[in-house]
Amino acid sequence: MTQTLRDPLRSVRPEDVTHLGLALARYLPAADPAQKNAAKDALVTALVNRFGNTRADHPAGYQASHARWQRAATASGRHVQVLTVTTRGRTVVGLGTGSPLENSLSTHHTYGVPVLPGSALKGLTATFAARHYEGWDRARPDGPFRRVFGWTEEAGLVTFQDALPVPGKWHLHREVMTVHHQAYYGGSDVPPADWDEPVPVPFLSVSGTFTVILSAPPDDEGRDALRAVTELLTRALAEEGLGAKTSSGFGRFEVQSPTTPSDTGSPAPAAPQVTATLPSWLSVVLAPNARWTLQDLRNRQSRIWQAASRLATEAEQGILAPAQARQAAQGILQKFLPLQNIEPKEFRKLPWHATLQALAET
Repeated sequence: MTQTLRDPLRSVRPEDVTHLGLALARYLPAADPAQKNAAKDALVTALVNRFGNTRADHPAGYQASHARWQRAATASGRHVQVLTVTTRGRTVVGLGTGSPLENSLSTHHTYGVPVLPGSALKGLTATFAARHYEGWDRARPDGPFRRVFGWTEEAGLVTFQDALPVPGKWHLHREVMTVHHQAYYGGSDVPPADWDEPVPVPFLSVSGTFTVILSAPPDDEGRDALRAVTELLTRALAEEGLGAKTSSGFGRFEVQSPTTPSDTGSPAPAAPQVTATLPSWLSVVLAPNARWTLQDLRNRQSRIWQAASRLATEAEQGILAPAQARQAAQGILQKFLPLQNIEPKEFRKLPWHATLQALAET
């Protein structure tokens, strides 16, 4: 019976495959174990040739589906944050998923395109928050971690959808990892030796641009949680990476400057970014591409207070234009966005907060 089913499929070639996910989950032409490794290598090469450079209209219907998905999310009535993220190199998510190749890639069930699962994005963000931010302790019942990400008894405020590739802007790549001492690590009693044959294992990675959609309830708490998660996810994707083999440089992403979440789905204007026209002395508190934790804030108390006082003085004396002072104050406050959203009392009681807030609103 098995052979009867296999025989008609011999005419199917990987070059004709239109659904990447189906090929990874089910396709491997060689039944002979002696030919299995060669068949895996040939399949990976064929899939890269087939999907290495994609068009916006491939697969059929995906371009319209991607646009429809974004419209539905932004019309949901919830606070919505849409991010565009681009791989800095390559990424592989779902490497350990069962497959005839014995490794795989997370793909969309209907269209077969690579995806960044929402569960992976949420897990990365939650782990990053617990590891790097004071107060985001998983075990703290009344802390922001459980409220934002959820717990056994209660769902979290923020929903992470699967991130889908921008049509025509993703590519497959062939990678190889080399297993040494396969027999030993497979449980054999034979000790590893220098003359053991290394076993190359081909696998697939992806590069390109993805659309990330986060959402939260349409209230103040949901908006604040969404802003905090956006900051955390942006840092986590850039610094720690998503998916497998992050220690080898895989999984890093660059996030385009996110807009402020809005309940209508129409992005509100982002706060102005500090530019090079500001005085050089502001560099003591405005390190580029950084977000500070509560501990960072405490370590920089005196410097921030000095900067706030000097900003106020120079703005009053006309040394700094009002727009410059406002821009600098907003830049400092933005660095504490996760803290001021989730722990507003801790943030607002700091002596320099009122000074910076007044300058930011002028």
